[in-house]
Amino acid sequence: MQPSIEMRLRAMMRAMSEVVLPALDATNRAAAEQGGLVLGSLVLLLQQVDYAHWYEQADLAAQCDLADQLAAIEGSPVAAGFTQALSAARAMSPRHDVSLSMLKEANVQLRDAISTLIESAYALKDTAAATALQRRVQALVLAQSQQQLSRERAYVAGMRWDMYPDSLKTIEASLIDCRVG
Repeated sequence: MQPSIEMRLRAMMRAMSEVVLPALDATNRAAAEQGGLVLGSLVLLLQQVDYAHWYEQADLAAQCDLADQLAAIEGSPVAAGFTQALSAARAMSPRHDVSLSMLKEANVQLRDAISTLIESAYALKDTAAATALQRRVQALVLAQSQQQLSRERAYVAGMRWDMYPDSLKTIEASLIDCRVG
């Protein structure tokens, strides 16, 4: 029998909370703090594990949507690398049969291409057309970032660091809300 990821995480959490943390020297505050951080991270991983692939797919699909919108702006400085990264990401994002690391790599490549496009747009000579393009780029990036931040906040909500916990969504709800296209 292969123990599930959930079972292994729960075993590690139990070992930390029932054996390791109680065995620490009470005067060693740094060790206790780090042990608590490890336990908290395991709890967070347990919450995230079921959603990791879906999360990465949703994030990649959202980046593809942003890239499509940026490329569609008249005068957008689309380079060959941008087109290649977008094409590869678009082919990868709906697939369930690829590893999480492959999705992450496609996401990194597309984000780099988007960043290069944005930098190129802001490097254009100061003309009315360039200013209009830059304003459109900024509006698209800000609109996309709202959805991205909602997903990111939901994904780490278990750490209880959020300044506005009442406005948090569940991980699942943030992924369902990911409307692309």
